[in-house]
Amino acid sequence: MNLQELMNETGTQINEEKVRAYFLGNFTGKKPLNFETTLAEMIGEEDASSFHTELKRIFDETRSDYKTQLASLLPAKDTSKEFLNESLETLDYFLTGFASAGAARSPETEEVCEDLETFVLDIEEVLAKDSASTEEMDDLREEILGAWEELVSLQS
Repeated sequence: MNLQELMNETGTQINEEKVRAYFLGNFTGKKPLNFETTLAEMIGEEDASSFHTELKRIFDETRSDYKTQLASLLPAKDTSKEFLNESLETLDYFLTGFASAGAARSPETEEVCEDLETFVLDIEEVLAKDSASTEEMDDLREEILGAWEELVSLQS
């Protein structure tokens, strides 16, 4: 059974994309947490034993192919509104994983992650507005993608 089916069975409100985002955030931090600690931080008190093996597989895949997965984390969507909707939770999980691993490896990475935190707030604000223009959403999308590209380029 795949991870999503297992999580649906247990009522866990997280999917594989969010798990990967959290793991990638963890690996972007200065002191990434080991699997067991990351799992406890991410899932909390919930019983993860039924999907422990799948999460470990994703953790190992993400660690071994970090830069490629980081580069492709943000969704490729046709419209900026779709992009912003899907990026909101992805960035939130990434930044939560990042925060759990402590400070950034470099001041430049720290600055980009601070920009991404601001973008999460901007996404929430734009999506809450009924009158948000396509141009406003397009501009925010481009700013986020630019910051993400910079973050990827800063990783060694």
